[in-house]
Amino acid sequence: MQANITPVSDLRPGRIDYTIHVRISRMWEFRGPNEENDLRHLDLILIDQKYIRRTDRFLDVIGKITGVSNAAKVYNTSGDPMMRRVIRLQDLMGNVIELSLSGKGATEFPAEAVLDVGQKHHVIAIFVGTLMKLYRDEHRFLSETSACRWIWDESQSSTKRNLEETDNDNQDPDEAK
Repeated sequence: MQANITPVSDLRPGRIDYTIHVRISRMWEFRGPNEENDLRHLDLILIDQKYIRRTDRFLDVIGKITGVSNAAKVYNTSGDPMMRRVIRLQDLMGNVIELSLSGKGATEFPAEAVLDVGQKHHVIAIFVGTLMKLYRDEHRFLSETSACRWIWDESQSSTKRNLEETDNDNQDPDEAK
């Protein structure tokens, strides 16, 4: 006898008799303000059949890179030093938003290569795993999470291939058969 499957969005605190069928969409480790700290918790984003292929709730951003700052040493609220880089993105509607990369993301982002390509062509990038933040109740920006990844390429065909591979990775296993 098969149990009734409960969608994740219908789960309620206090009950323990649910049966769920989910896939892990994203998983990342949280170590606190410093990447060298011990693991504090493991975070998961779960998806089920109810929201398969629905992307309007994730803050995955595709846009034209219009500016990249140098990586600079800053201090977080705990007073720990960290590297930060700001990337300015513009979408097809002309909306502009800044994305803040911190720590390894700030130093590993291929800024020089992006700027070199940007001298000749628009640089299109896709950033996944970001959070919308608000600074002093007025400045909205995207912030990198430990799950943040990016895809950029001067070759449209390569970017399209990367997107197709990502789509295949996220395909429902029953549909892939």
